[in-house]
Amino acid sequence: MPTMNNINVEPSNPLKGFRTGLLEKLFVDTSPTALRRNSIHNTTSPTSSSATVLLNSSVDGKEIMDEGSSRICSAPSGLPNQSSSTNGKTSPSLLTHSRMMKRCSKQQLLSMLPKKPYLRIQYASHCCSGVISDQLQEEILKVAQRENELRGITGVLICVQDMFFQIIEGHTEQVDRLYHNILKDKRHYDVVCVDKTYFSLDEERYFPTWCMQALDIQSLFDHCLDPAHSTAVGAAFRAFKTLLGSLLNTQQVFRNYAQPAISKYLSEGENPMIKESVETDKVILFIDLVNYTSITEKVSKTRKPSQVVNILNTFFGVVMETVEEYSGEITKLIGDCVMVYFDGNECQQAVDCSIDILERLETLRQTSDDPCIKMIYCTIGISRGLVIFGNVGSVGRKLDFTVIGDSVNTASRLQSFASISPHFLIFDESVRERLEDTTEQCIVEVGAIELKGKERSVKTYTIDHELNYKPSKKEMDRIMSLSALTEYC
Repeated sequence: MPTMNNINVEPSNPLKGFRTGLLEKLFVDTSPTALRRNSIHNTTSPTSSSATVLLNSSVDGKEIMDEGSSRICSAPSGLPNQSSSTNGKTSPSLLTHSRMMKRCSKQQLLSMLPKKPYLRIQYASHCCSGVISDQLQEEILKVAQRENELRGITGVLICVQDMFFQIIEGHTEQVDRLYHNILKDKRHYDVVCVDKTYFSLDEERYFPTWCMQALDIQSLFDHCLDPAHSTAVGAAFRAFKTLLGSLLNTQQVFRNYAQPAISKYLSEGENPMIKESVETDKVILFIDLVNYTSITEKVSKTRKPSQVVNILNTFFGVVMETVEEYSGEITKLIGDCVMVYFDGNECQQAVDCSIDILERLETLRQTSDDPCIKMIYCTIGISRGLVIFGNVGSVGRKLDFTVIGDSVNTASRLQSFASISPHFLIFDESVRERLEDTTEQCIVEVGAIELKGKERSVKTYTIDHELNYKPSKKEMDRIMSLSALTEYC
C-alpha cells in the first residue's frame, strides 16, 4: 500500500545514479534558440549551481550524442559553448564526439542516456482484511500524504469494496522506490501493475496538487450533483477514465497472448479460474511445421533472426485463421506445433479444416516471392476421445487451461508418424467412424501402426487429396538449399 516507512529521506540530487567521471553528463538542447539562451547563461559564474550552467558543462571536454536526437550529453572543460562552432570551424569537442561515436556501440551510448525524469504507475490490488474500512483508509492516507509530500509524489487512491486502485506519479526514482515498497506491503495481495508510463514534464501530472487523496465511491455518488464537490467529482472521473483506459489496453494485450477459451470466458463475464475440470469428448489435432529445426539451421546462416521467425509466424497465421473459420479452438503453441481441439461431434470439420490448411499453404507457396515461404509444409495428426478439459496447475502460481487425456497423446503421436509418412494428414479409427458418407470414398487406409504407450496397434487413415502427398525428398532438399542460399529482404 502507499506507505514508505522503510525509506530513508534523502536530499534531492539530480546527478545521483551517474557513474564516476560522468556525474555531470546531462542533456543539452542544441537547437539555435537553445544555443543562444545557453550562451547568455554561460556568462554567469562557473561555480553557479543553477541547472542551466550544469546543462552547459562537460566531463573532460567530451560529448556524447544520442543517435537520432539533437541533444548532446556534455561535461565541463571550462570552455563555454563547446557544442557550437567558432568562426565557422568545427570545434574540438565535436571532433572528440566524432571519435567517441566510432568507439562506442549504439547500445553503450544508449545505456549512458538518462530515462525520462517522471514516471506514472497505475495498479490494482485486493485488501487482505476484506472490505476496506475507514480506519485503514485513514492510516494509509496519513502516511502517504506525509511521505509523498517529502518526495514530490502525487496521485489518487480509489477504494471499492475490497479493491484498491491507485495512481502514483513523480520523479522516476522516487516512484520506482515507492512501488517497490507497495509490492511488499502485507495489507494487500494480487498486486497488478495496470500501466507504467514515463513522461518528461512536471506539467504532465494528472494530479499535480494531490500528494495523495482518497476517492470514496459512495460519497461521490451522493455528491455528484453538488457544485461544491465538482472538483473532487471531476478528479474522480479522470482517475476512472485513466484506469479504465489502461485496463482496456491490458485486456487487448491479454487477448493476444491468452488462449481463445480464456478470452471467451472473460468476454462473457465468467471467471476461468473457478471453472471445474470436466470430462468431455473432443477431437484433438496437432499441426506441426515440417523440418523447422533444419530450416532454422540452414536459413539462419544467410538471414536475420527476424526473417527466420517470420517463417514460423507466417505458418501460425495460416493455421490460426483457418482453425477460427472452422470454429476450432487453439489451446496452445508448442514450439513450431499448434494444438487444436473441436467438439467430439465435429470430426468432419476437423478433417475439412486440415485439408483447407494444406490448400492455403500451397497457395501461399505458389504466390510468395520469398524462397523461405516455399518451404512451409505441415504434418497433422487427429484423434478423438474423452479428455479432461479445464484448469491444470496451482491457483496463485501457474494455471494452464487445457485438455489432457489419451486422445491427446494419440493425436501427438499420429502427427509424429505423419512426419515419416508419404502423407501430411493422418487420423485414427475414432475419427474415421464419425466422418460423413461423402468423405468415405476419399478415405485411404494407411495401415496399423504401433504407438508408444498403446497395448494394441492403431489403425490409421488419410484422405486421397492431391495436396496430401508430400514432395519427394530430392525436391524438398532442392527447395531448402535454394532458400538457404538466397538472400531475401
